Amino acid sequence: MSTLPKRILALFGLLAVAPASLAGGWAAVGVSTTGVGVQAGFGLAALPFIGRLGLEAALERPFTTSAPTYSLGATLRDVNLPATGIDAFVGAGLEWSPTPNPYVEAGLRAPLFGPLGLKATVRTAAGTGRATLGAEVRF
Repeated sequence: MSTLPKRILALFGLLAVAPASLAGGWAAVGVSTTGVGVQAGFGLAALPFIGRLGLEAALERPFTTSAPTYSLGATLRDVNLPATGIDAFVGAGLEWSPTPNPYVEAGLRAPLFGPLGLKATVRTAAGTGRATLGAEVRF
């Protein structure tokens, strides 16, 4: 057998045991320092040994105003932190409240049981920031 088929088989073997959990979709609810909200997203592409690229949309109802905040962005999820069982994620996109502003967020997700997990996030947009704690389900 030539070395090329061996290399291809080795590559497929490595891809089969990639550490990212590679969830297809997710939904979350949470309470932040500024309001309560929901999020949902889906994966677009798996990045072996790194995680999954996806799209995510969110709606938050602020505590202080009646106008909700909407956001849409790209995310790198399921970045496994070795020996912890915890995944990290980062994201960026646009947030409308009521005008569009860019945002950047990062967070951690710890498994609770089955597809349910605990999610902690920090986000900054338009010179303001917030932290969120909530529950997330993967499907």
